[in-house]
Amino acid sequence: MEFHGFVKHVYEILKIKRAILPPPFVPVADKMRREDWLTSYESLTGLSTAYDRIACRIGIGSGHLAKAADIVEEKRDFLSTQFNSLFPKLMEAVQSNLRTPHK
Repeated sequence: MEFHGFVKHVYEILKIKRAILPPPFVPVADKMRREDWLTSYESLTGLSTAYDRIACRIGIGSGHLAKAADIVEEKRDFLSTQFNSLFPKLMEAVQSNLRTPHK
């Protein structure tokens, strides 16, 4: 599945499974879909913005994670290898979980 199709699928699953999400995560999931967070992570600029927002949310202030996107770019090959190893296993576990009925 290509990236944008995957993003659309994730947002659809979040919408469909909203009733079983932990209550504190529901507004986050709604905002995530509304503001299309996942697509923003596709670029280093989007990652930089996300890291900056995280820094502000955890109280360390804007700019403290400014180099994080540079590190991701620097380690791109390593991170891609790790991601490509982990992601299929993660997808398999998620698909298994989605097939399991929830109360």
